[in-house]
Amino acid sequence: MNKLLACLSAVGLFAAAQTVRADTLTYNNFDVGYKYTNVDVSGVDDGHGVEANITFSPIAHFFLEGGYEYINIDNAGEGHAYAYGIGGYVPLEENLHLVGSLGGLRVDTESEGGGDANDDGYYLGAKVRYDICSGTELEAGATYVDFSDSQTSWVYELAALFPVAEHLKLQGQVELNDDDDVALVAGVRIEL
Repeated sequence: MNKLLACLSAVGLFAAAQTVRADTLTYNNFDVGYKYTNVDVSGVDDGHGVEANITFSPIAHFFLEGGYEYINIDNAGEGHAYAYGIGGYVPLEENLHLVGSLGGLRVDTESEGGGDANDDGYYLGAKVRYDICSGTELEAGATYVDFSDSQTSWVYELAALFPVAEHLKLQGQVELNDDDDVALVAGVRIEL
């Protein structure tokens, strides 16, 4: 009986703490990190690069976003990707948001054997952000990507963020696409 009361008390305290806590999910962020990509193509090495993203929320429930990614694959070449768009979020609860975004993409590639290529496209994404407690956050989502000169693709991602200082979080992320390419991102988020 004492164990049951202790568990119920703990759950009650946790629930009370959740209701008085201020919203810790922000949309004024700068993310930067190292990105490792395992490319699922025979004879192609894995890629290494950097990824940077920024979001800015001028008004509640809406944000602007931009991003840059660089990747280098030793025996294939290198690429630069740029993203720009808008998004919105709906708080399902104080610490749980449903997020949607859409925007444009630009990719410039330089292959080892010549034959540089450029392509434009768009993306449409949805994800869920959940603040577990005190700024520790989980994100899960899917993004549809469509380029004009190449195939379409879905990208699925799962991220975890851990606060290490005021306005600074460590970030780890896993991405998987339709081609079974897997990317791992390790970086930081600076809350602006």
